[in-house]
Amino acid sequence: MNLLFSFFLFLLIFFTYKHSLSQECNTLKNIEQTLNQMGQYLIWQGINNNSTSLNRLYMHVDGRWTVLRLLPTGNACIVGSGVFSELYTLKEGNTL
Repeated sequence: MNLLFSFFLFLLIFFTYKHSLSQECNTLKNIEQTLNQMGQYLIWQGINNNSTSLNRLYMHVDGRWTVLRLLPTGNACIVGSGVFSELYTLKEGNTL
């Protein structure tokens, strides 16, 4: 995977963890079903350094995004979302 794209995803997840004021939690199935109904689909996932959670990034073609944190209990929490995103690697002509 392109290094710049990986760095972008790291910054996105870091920012959402640092600035999330509240978390909406439910089962992964329920949250993912709602996101899919809103047109957002999974585009990336990764495990954090101490392997205590899996993070997933969902995006819509219009730029809306949501980051989920999946816990070992099977629940998932929305830790950040927004209405605009941009992949810089595509602007520079790099491929993912």
